[in-house]
Amino acid sequence: MFVNTLALGLKVDDVTVSDYLHQVSETFDETLRHEDYPFARVATDFGFTPAIAYAYQVGVLSQYMVGGKPIDRELLELNVPKFKINIKIESRGVVVQYDDACYSARLGQALAESIVAVAERMMAQPAARVRQLSIQEPPISPATLTIQRIV
Repeated sequence: MFVNTLALGLKVDDVTVSDYLHQVSETFDETLRHEDYPFARVATDFGFTPAIAYAYQVGVLSQYMVGGKPIDRELLELNVPKFKINIKIESRGVVVQYDDACYSARLGQALAESIVAVAERMMAQPAARVRQLSIQEPPISPATLTIQRIV
């Protein structure tokens, strides 16, 4: 199985949540038009090594078709760190996988809670200014968070 990682370059301007999400959508669409330029080659060509991976895996392509027939797919969850921190937004919630040589469980939990807090605020306040959204929140329901230590 080959996964083509796409890098999104986004600038957080002082715009509303609605405007920001529109910019994200446009950037994502533009990035898809250039998906033939592999991320690994981008990293090599520009001399950088990513340390954090964000993944959104909900509804990008819900059914694969080959010759007009649906094919099964299998999600591969390897407990091998590819990055120091992996942040995935999935249908079950926010999943943070971290390398315990670099980060603590407490830090992973705080990061996941901050992501959920911002996402909830963005949904509740689409007219709010992005830069004014707080990342601090009272404790989040454990059902929306998964913290995994990878060694």
